[in-house]
Amino acid sequence: ACVALAADARAPGPVARHCEYLAEGMRDCREELALRLLDDLDQSGSELESGGSILVYSSYEATQLKGLARDFPHLADRVLAAKSRLVDLEPLVRKAISHAMFRGRSSLKIALPTLVPALADAYGADVIGDGSAAAAAFARLADPALPLEQAEVLRTQLLVYCALDTRAMVELHRSIILLLSSCEEAHTPSSAGRAGAEPQPDAIAPPPSSSTGGSSAPPVDVDRMLVRELKEELRRLGLPLAGNKADLSARLRIAITMSEARGS
Repeated sequence: ACVALAADARAPGPVARHCEYLAEGMRDCREELALRLLDDLDQSGSELESGGSILVYSSYEATQLKGLARDFPHLADRVLAAKSRLVDLEPLVRKAISHAMFRGRSSLKIALPTLVPALADAYGADVIGDGSAAAAAFARLADPALPLEQAEVLRTQLLVYCALDTRAMVELHRSIILLLSSCEEAHTPSSAGRAGAEPQPDAIAPPPSSSTGGSSAPPVDVDRMLVRELKEELRRLGLPLAGNKADLSARLRIAITMSEARGS
């Protein structure tokens, strides 16, 4: 499954088009899959930019595209062109975002509930909750003894799982974009940088600088903030407000950390 995003990925409901394909378990559908995928990736509408980035969260897609290019030489140029557009978000999360809830890991199933609390329990609610279960379900579709009714149920469950995976990518991407945007706004030169000007209310104050010797606003003390104050700060930064106090605090700490990193 894949989705196309509108130009402003920060806006709620940014999906401009959803595409999906699930092979039949009883025959080799790799070439059909490749053609469908290429057609979906090449489509463009008024909201889309042709040839844009393709977001993924592992090296799996790159490996599979290399295999398709090898197995179907007549499609190799188009497949490899698609591969060149891949942008893996996992290294970005691993290298640029630090959070105690990651526990040293950066897999999608770890990063997603931390950065997108609204989807924290999304996978647990479905019969197929991870890649291993999805692979096992697809393998069952290749069993000729599987009753048609059960096969249709499995296909529906697999499509639901794939749609959830793509939704997770959309929401994770949106969360990262909002996080980066808040940091950029906090450090954008403005009237706050001129003598006598008031600081912008929606910017997180940077840590005091010893090199300037000047006074600066005290840093945000997240631990002492009430839920109402956390939500007000997150709202000013354009960040999601979902979750309990721990989720809100964690989200604000990430924003502050990235803001300080950009200012260092």
